[in-house]
Amino acid sequence: MAANETLPGSSATRETGPIPGNLRVALTGADGAVHRLERTPLTIGRRDSDINIAHSTVSVRHAIIERTTDGFVLLDRASTNGTFVNGKRVTAKLLENLDEVRFGSAVFSFSLLDTRYDVGEGALSLLDTAPESTLLLGGPPTVDELS
Repeated sequence: MAANETLPGSSATRETGPIPGNLRVALTGADGAVHRLERTPLTIGRRDSDINIAHSTVSVRHAIIERTTDGFVLLDRASTNGTFVNGKRVTAKLLENLDEVRFGSAVFSFSLLDTRYDVGEGALSLLDTAPESTLLLGGPPTVDELS
């Protein structure tokens, strides 16, 4: 999708570059490892991607996340095993906070917080504790792992 191009069936246009400082955006693996999204577009695949997922059900070029005027859109890149949001196979989907996203059989949670609003004490701590490039598969972190 080129800059200023609209998404099919939408009036949203693509926005590239760094994510505004007030937004905290992340994909969290099933093991709780967090990968923060710092800029878009962001590619997801088995190798040679911004987020590499070493899983046999993930295509080499599986999906992409674009920032648009409507929010963050997940686009499947004709992957073999599909891209799913909240259990439904998608080709393009506007993501919402806490959506379950699956690439093949690799499961993640999408997080979106806007720090301009009161989100409660400690709400940003999970997004701020993980190393910038961490991405693993497994279960959610325990309280001990976050301290």
